[in-house]
Order: sequence, then structure tokens, then C-alpha cells
Amino acid sequence: MSDESQNENQNENHDAGYVTERWKIKGAAWRVFFYVFGTYVFLNVVGMLGAHAQK
Repeated sequence: MSDESQNENQNENHDAGYVTERWKIKGAAWRVFFYVFGTYVFLNVVGMLGAHAQK
């Protein structure tokens, strides 16, 4: 195996790791967004139900 093809394989592996890591970060960011948004919606629904129950 020549040095050039070995370097290409190392670069491909490095790029694949970068893409995978980038997707992990994106997934974590989306998860945080949905947790925060979901908590906000849940608390508002509970608050509306509580306000309606007091009437």
C-alpha cells in the first residue's frame, strides 16, 4: 500500500468522525430545544387547566 493511499484513508476516517461528531452535537441541540419547548408548553397547559378549575 502506498503512502498516498494510506494518507487518503486516514483523511476519510477523520472526516467521517467529524461528520458523526457534528451530528451528535446537532442531535443534542435539538433535544435541548424540544425539552425546553415541551416543558414550556406543558407548564402552560397545566396552568390553563388550573385556572379553569378555579372558576
